[in-house]
Amino acid sequence: MSDFLEYHIVDLECPSCGAATPKTIRWIRAHRVYTCKGCSATVSLDSEELRRRIRSLEDLALRMGL
Repeated sequence: MSDFLEYHIVDLECPSCGAATPKTIRWIRAHRVYTCKGCSATVSLDSEELRRRIRSLEDLALRMGL
C-alpha cells in the first residue's frame, strides 16, 4: 500500500455523540479502539463498515496508480 493511503486522514464519527476524530489509516490499522474527545466513550474500530471503507480507498488508490 502506498504512503499516500497510509497517511490519509479520515474522520471517525462517534456513535454516541457524533463528534469527529481525525485519524490516519495507519493509526486505525494499529488500534482496535479509541476514546472520543467529545464524550469520552470508548469506540470500537472493529467494524465491517470501517473495513469496507478502507478497502474502497485501497481500490481507488490502485486505480489511480497511487
